[in-house]
Amino acid sequence: MINSSALRLNSLVDDLVKYAFSAAKDDENEVDLNVVLEEVLDDLELSIKENTALIDIVPLPTIIGSKIQMRQLFSNLISNAIKYSRHDVKPEITITYSVVDGSEIQASGKKYYKICISDNGIGIDAMHLSKIFTIFQRLHMREEYSGNGIGLAICRKIMDNHQGIIDVESQINQGSIFNLYFPI
Repeated sequence: MINSSALRLNSLVDDLVKYAFSAAKDDENEVDLNVVLEEVLDDLELSIKENTALIDIVPLPTIIGSKIQMRQLFSNLISNAIKYSRHDVKPEITITYSVVDGSEIQASGKKYYKICISDNGIGIDAMHLSKIFTIFQRLHMREEYSGNGIGLAICRKIMDNHQGIIDVESQINQGSIFNLYFPI
């Protein structure tokens, strides 16, 4: 019990450090999201193989931002898609992008890259969608799924740092689509 508590505390401290780091503005440079995704998939290779996850990615754009924070963002979203998969179905993750007018997100006059990360996982009940980006919000018991409720809060903070927006569409047992909007 003590060992388990110590591991949980260590995980919490690690996640809090990541959250604090995500608030910092890094030097902004051109970031090729294809390179970022390749690195993230290399990092998650073991989890992808263990879960026999299928990942389909279209070529993505280059944005202005922090490469380190983009790695954290995509790592959190892809690892969540794997972690919250249904037990009876292989995880399938699709990453696409398009260019949209800002009116889609109440930011008229601007254009955005809209990157969609969709999965076929357990989904999220509509009544919980508004709170999943809040720090320490967990929708499941620790025994069901590991985590500290910080990962999606980090994602929101990173998108804020990049003057972007993150939102989610989801249905129970149908999966989720996380939409990332980066200003062009």
